[in-house]
Amino acid sequence: MENEREENLTPQPKKSFSLKPEMIIALSAVFVSVATLFVYIYQARIMQGQQHASVWPHIERQYVQTSTDGFILRVVNKGVGPAIIQSAKMRWNNEPVETPYHLLSKFVNPDSISLYYSSLEKMVLAPGEKVEVFHIYVKDQAEYNKLQKALKDFYPKFSYEICYCSIYKECWLYGREEDLIPCE
Repeated sequence: MENEREENLTPQPKKSFSLKPEMIIALSAVFVSVATLFVYIYQARIMQGQQHASVWPHIERQYVQTSTDGFILRVVNKGVGPAIIQSAKMRWNNEPVETPYHLLSKFVNPDSISLYYSSLEKMVLAPGEKVEVFHIYVKDQAEYNKLQKALKDFYPKFSYEICYCSIYKECWLYGREEDLIPCE
């Protein structure tokens, strides 16, 4: 019995750590799987960005002064996706304006013009679509000349702010400064 105890007390040689071929293959497979997972996550983010960019709307205003009878304010979607208009507000000297008629009566005799007005509220503009927000028809040449002179003061003081969204509910405010800022 004593001999058996002595054998147990003698130091055993330490086993060296060695990787078996099966373990190397298994660890390599785990590493490749984790790397592949990160590549797929990165690729999914890129594809999501491309998907959002493929339907990005971009709204612009166009002021058109006709050569003989008036003035047009037009809104154009120059983007590649539909623009969902949430709100549109006219301002004169940073004060809200109800309709173009109220604004134009400051410049010309209201009886000398005809006005076509369209609200953009809750509209959806397709890519490339143009909408005339208002079109002023002046009935006589004297009033037309008066309107042309008034338009020089009109442009710097007038703003038409449009809050619009993409189909992914990313929203922007297009306003006086021409900068796109997020809106709700």
